Amino acid sequence: MVECHCGCRAIVRISWTSANPGRRFFCCPNTGYDCGFFMWVDTPMFNRASVDGLLKLKINAEANLKAKTKEARMWKMLMLSSWVLFVTYALFT
Repeated sequence: MVECHCGCRAIVRISWTSANPGRRFFCCPNTGYDCGFFMWVDTPMFNRASVDGLLKLKINAEANLKAKTKEARMWKMLMLSSWVLFVTYALFT
């Protein structure tokens, strides 16, 4: 068990930076307050080409998710508008 500087059990995260893609590291688990603890879990072990490919896939998936979320929001507004028009029509006819 690895503890951070504030005495909490450190958590493992994965770096997705271009300098260290795919590397795991320990850091402080406290959100909002970070004691500055940082320690690599391991040495780089992935082939650079495969990590770059995974990083591109991750970026593409995030962009796709953002586009789909925007599309879903648009459909929700369209459905809400159609119901408002339907109720208005039903009340005044």
